Amino acid sequence: MIRRVVPYGVALVAVGVVGAALGLAAWALRLPRIETFLLVFVLLAGAIAWRLGRGPAIAATLAFAVVSDYFFIEPHRGFGTETVGDTVHLVTGLLAAAAVIQFVHVARRHQVLLEKRKDLLQEVSPRIIQSLDSDEILNTVAEATVRVIDYQHFRLYRWDEAAERLVLVKSVARADPYTGIDWHTVTLALGEGITGIAAQSRRSILVPDASQDARMVYPPGVAPIEESVLSVPMVTQNRLFGVLTLARLRARSLSLEDLRVMESIAAQTALALANAEQYAEAEQTIKALAMIETLQPTDDAVPDADIDRRILQGLVDLSQADLATLRTLRDDGRYHV
Repeated sequence: MIRRVVPYGVALVAVGVVGAALGLAAWALRLPRIETFLLVFVLLAGAIAWRLGRGPAIAATLAFAVVSDYFFIEPHRGFGTETVGDTVHLVTGLLAAAAVIQFVHVARRHQVLLEKRKDLLQEVSPRIIQSLDSDEILNTVAEATVRVIDYQHFRLYRWDEAAERLVLVKSVARADPYTGIDWHTVTLALGEGITGIAAQSRRSILVPDASQDARMVYPPGVAPIEESVLSVPMVTQNRLFGVLTLARLRARSLSLEDLRVMESIAAQTALALANAEQYAEAEQTIKALAMIETLQPTDDAVPDADIDRRILQGLVDLSQADLATLRTLRDDGRYHV
């Protein structure tokens, strides 16, 4: 309770100190008043709003209205105004202070949000980069993203080079109607839908209202949703790994700041997937080489069929082939599979 009251007390003390300073300055200069007193108080209200918050700034504004009326506006040491001009000046000062307080409040809230997102990104980035398992990477990205952007639907598409399609591999629905839609039925070619266009152009796309955008592709039977959608390609070393797509209900509910955050996450995800892929290939190569190592001559007799099986398995592991056959020359002069 005391901690909540302190900022208000500090704000009122600041008004008193500034009012006293203006009074002393007017006395020293032998002036009836410092004519810019309203401007000084408006600037003070903005500073209080930035440092202490909107509530203390409003209290300070009311306090300086009282101080101005009593000490700086005729009649001195009394409430009320003698001229319409003084009344207009006082009201204008109050309105200006209110506008400054609101502007500072919005700017301060925006800065705090950016700082929070920056801290969260610094926290989750190592978790994404350090993982060497593709499934774990996808789960980490979905969990990390919601801490930075309050999305309602998360979709992660992987680029299938063989099929030349974007395939949905991770979907997280956090609100209706997304929970009742099966997005896995939709695969996209390059240039198809918002996601496909982002993949083809290798550039991020923010759609303020997807229900009004003809490029948006929904599963069969699903009506357009009034939502804001952003799609960010996952690219590293000029190679496309997929696309991250976020959606949030209501038009313009996602912003350019959200897009910039997702670009950072997408870049880290692409790098993590590339590392995981290289690690898996290295593991497979080591496994294949270990299999080939077992084919070295030993003192123990090994059946030919077992040797053939090991050779085939080693070739499959090393080449990542779907099918391999081995033909051997037999005593009859013919090759046998």
